[in-house]
Amino acid sequence: MKRTLCFAGLLALAVLVAACSGRGASVPTVTLGHAPWRDGERLTYNIVDRNGSTLGTSEFRLAQEGDGWQLTATDKAGQLDQTATVRLDGSTLKPLSKEKTIHRAGTDATLKITYSAGKVQINAVVNGKEQNVSIDMPADGLENDQLLMTLRALPFAQGYQGRLTDVVPDTASKVPTTVRVASQEQVTTPAGTFTAWRVELDFGQAKQTVWYAVEAPHAMVQYDNGTTRLVLAQ
Repeated sequence: MKRTLCFAGLLALAVLVAACSGRGASVPTVTLGHAPWRDGERLTYNIVDRNGSTLGTSEFRLAQEGDGWQLTATDKAGQLDQTATVRLDGSTLKPLSKEKTIHRAGTDATLKITYSAGKVQINAVVNGKEQNVSIDMPADGLENDQLLMTLRALPFAQGYQGRLTDVVPDTASKVPTTVRVASQEQVTTPAGTFTAWRVELDFGQAKQTVWYAVEAPHAMVQYDNGTTRLVLAQ
């Protein structure tokens, strides 16, 4: 489940399973088009709680890297300061690798992740202790830290549905996920008012909502994980 701001149980070996393991079996795999973003794109969001108070900021940067892309996501909120850099295949937008640093009270962690030959290799150093584990990579898997930006490549149309597996190497888990394009809505943010697609993410035990601008390159304008929101600032 993308962009959770808590950091729990690094490399917990139990794989998360949705409430109903057969959920979404009749839904086709998510279809992604070409990368909609531009080289050098930078998006900044305010992290807002349910009372409307700003807790911090999230920033996403996208850069072309040879035939692929590099996505860098940085969260700063209170004592949390984390940065993830995900490298993506240029044609499929599938993850190739990730490096991530996490600093917060009681936790100092560095992760190096590689995606290869149907496996996810996780190498981490958490508070000075090394941890290594390998898990299977589903054919429909996407890296958790790429999810919000990558869904900008959906074939947006009302009623569209697709399934994927949200791979969360930070906790060595895999979450079956259904993506549904629900409707178009007007969304007002500090960066302006946008006509946006409302996209619903169903993780089985949790549901989240993302809004993407109807106009290309389909920037994410707001994201609600049920506890906090990311709201486009610039």
